[in-house]
Amino acid sequence: MSSSTLIALIAAVISPASALLGVWLAARLTRQARLDEQQDRARQEALAGLSPFAALTVDCNPELVMGGRLREYSSPAEAVSGLYQRWLAVREPLILLWVSHPSAQVRQLAFDVQAELELLLRVTEKAIRRDTAAPSSVLQSSYQKILDDMKALGRSLSPLTQTGQSPAPALDI
Repeated sequence: MSSSTLIALIAAVISPASALLGVWLAARLTRQARLDEQQDRARQEALAGLSPFAALTVDCNPELVMGGRLREYSSPAEAVSGLYQRWLAVREPLILLWVSHPSAQVRQLAFDVQAELELLLRVTEKAIRRDTAAPSSVLQSSYQKILDDMKALGRSLSPLTQTGQSPAPALDI
């Protein structure tokens, strides 16, 4: 067999295999790009859903509530009642993350944050009824844990942390 015949035979075998490999690789890359796009969209929706909860969390600072410094409310008791109503309205994205996110860490953080904030509101309400003059260190440490968990949840959902890039520095709340 001549070398030109051998080259032609090899080319005849390699050419279809190369074409199949090219089609398979293109399909695989397209599927991966579609999955990445879906994940990015889900992350953005989750982060957008957390924004109202983050605002609520800032307003639930026991020092602000018990000191009557939330201008939307005329008294600390009214503030707790209003904040609790807001909690009921904005906790849904966290519940959705809790039941549907593939990451166990995100599920746990989502559940913990919404449950801890509700507990903080109940304990703050009891402190107001007892007419405690200043928020206790227990209330403030509970509040700080909620803030820390919210920041961790935000970092877990951020597309930048998923790609290895550094996210923007977190705001100190």
